[in-house]
Amino acid sequence: MSVSRDFFEKLQQQTFPYTLAEKDAWLLRAWDLGQKRIEMLNAQKSTFALDEGLLAITIEYGMRQWHATIGDFLGKSPQESAVLQYTPPAKKKKP
Repeated sequence: MSVSRDFFEKLQQQTFPYTLAEKDAWLLRAWDLGQKRIEMLNAQKSTFALDEGLLAITIEYGMRQWHATIGDFLGKSPQESAVLQYTPPAKKKKP
């Protein structure tokens, strides 16, 4: 095994003590970062560096659900979340 893999496997076996107050603070920070991420993606979606098609596919298939999961833990309604503006992928026509 590689050195980095050994390191991460050891980390996984260690317990990570935290208080509930710390957990709530981390969740709130993650929520804020998720909101900012959506704002940044919306502001830059027309640049060549952001592939909106790839972004749309990952959303359609539910691959970017961490922000919604954090919102669920915090009791946020879907209306409180920033809305990612993207063009949904075209549906393939069945022959």
